[in-house]
Amino acid sequence: MTGKTFERITAGFLRHHYDIEVRHDVRLRGRSGAIRQLDSAGYDLSGELIVGESKDYGKTLGIGYVDRFDGFLYDVGAAAGVLFSATGFTGPARKRAAVAQITIELALVQYGIPRTPEEILNEDACPNPNCWSPDISWGYNTDGGAYITSGTCDFCGTVIVVCPVCGTLNGEHVSLITCENCSFEVNSEHEWWDSGDARITVVG
Repeated sequence: MTGKTFERITAGFLRHHYDIEVRHDVRLRGRSGAIRQLDSAGYDLSGELIVGESKDYGKTLGIGYVDRFDGFLYDVGAAAGVLFSATGFTGPARKRAAVAQITIELALVQYGIPRTPEEILNEDACPNPNCWSPDISWGYNTDGGAYITSGTCDFCGTVIVVCPVCGTLNGEHVSLITCENCSFEVNSEHEWWDSGDARITVVG
């Protein structure tokens, strides 16, 4: 997927999420006096600037990216921003976004909506260490705006949830589970949006 296509998809989420008209490749003079380039941006009904920054990198984004985005948002006078990543965010990055003075949301962009029940059916064994059955009845949970793939092992009855960040199967899912692999907290409150080309999940 090209950079421009990635930005088109993320701009679509920004438009949907904030209900604003979005422009691409915007240039504004910041408080610093420097001309800043914005991947996508728009103004809400109250005239507040909303900014989208897209990072289609081959590595998980760490806290430094959130630090820089926070400073960038302040310089352009934004009220909120969404930082998009094709590879996810580290735990410290998610914690940093949660305490930013300007609202920062972190969004994971997954091409082709990976790890659907059709893709993992009969591929993965039950995560219960005492059961290796691949027979899992899969389904989608979209309650509360979340997009969570979950299921039940047909052999031992373990309830399973697939982490939307790293794809790891985790057992004993009730209403909240911390992924054993990436420590992402999976619950029923994560907003998601399907563009047709990718699924975007708010992860922080």
